[in-house]
Amino acid sequence: FQIENIQYSQHTIDQTTIMGISCGATLIKYLLFLFNVIWLLLGGVILWLGFKIALWGGDLKEIWSSNLQTGAIVVLAAGFLIFILAFLGCCGAIKQNSCMLTTYGALILLLVVLQCVGAYFAFANKGKLEGEFTKALTDQFHKWNGSQDKDVQRSIQLVQQTFQCCGITDYAHEYGADVPSSCCDAYT
Repeated sequence: FQIENIQYSQHTIDQTTIMGISCGATLIKYLLFLFNVIWLLLGGVILWLGFKIALWGGDLKEIWSSNLQTGAIVVLAAGFLIFILAFLGCCGAIKQNSCMLTTYGALILLLVVLQCVGAYFAFANKGKLEGEFTKALTDQFHKWNGSQDKDVQRSIQLVQQTFQCCGITDYAHEYGADVPSSCCDAYT
């Protein structure tokens, strides 16, 4: 079917104009699809990282506080939300489904608001969160110092080897002359 001229009000729209609008809409459709495929992959990676943190956290159960465990759950939830949101965007763009695209737009708006609230919360409580993490580690170092608790030793050694550090501030403050083998990589 071919459109020669469309009479609308007092303006005439010819076939070239319609083709230009159609090409622009098609370009936007595929750019939205590509953008959401990238976010779909990113959401999958974040979801995978959330699972890794949750599983790795099992090895750190001796030094994790409830807020740190909540952080792992937040990463999992963020990955899941990004994945679902990107899926809605991909399907809505390709199928040109207005319901999916409206839901996608509303969820994007909600996500932006939640990110602003989360950023404010993190900024406002930065000192408290750092203090809680430092206190949890300090308690575990004191528990470990001279202790034979294998779970605590394994947790502390895993943190030190993973982050290539020794102690909370430095090796001398936490250990004195008794530096554990997990610190050796950090200072060689």
